[in-house]
Amino acid sequence: MLFEEQHICITARHSKRLEKTWTLEEVARLSQLIVSPSRANLRGSHDEWFALQGLKRNIVMSVPSFSAAPDIIGATDMISFYPSRLLPNPKVASLKLDTLTPKFEVIVAWHSRTRHSPLHIWMIERLKALFVR
Repeated sequence: MLFEEQHICITARHSKRLEKTWTLEEVARLSQLIVSPSRANLRGSHDEWFALQGLKRNIVMSVPSFSAAPDIIGATDMISFYPSRLLPNPKVASLKLDTLTPKFEVIVAWHSRTRHSPLHIWMIERLKALFVR
């Protein structure tokens, strides 16, 4: 594990939604953008968490990269769950929720055939030095 991370719910920087604290039930009804790098679908990493609360999210759009999300969120009335380490961003702001999203581990993985590669070994050592405490 490199580090522990948590998604933050974001909305447009100038949204009136920033004026209140939202329940998960209210958030589930809002139009949501998700990031799905592997395939364009309308299923996100927090769907199971919402389902455990008896809720289904209103996912209306999927993009393949976190870098695209702030431009879209900043120009629409959608929300999104976004890694906290990618904030701040001038186009979006954090929506206040009455509960925190689950944390998750960020890991690094590699194919076993590269375990003796000097470049690969160097890169893993740099990542460890930066993130592993």
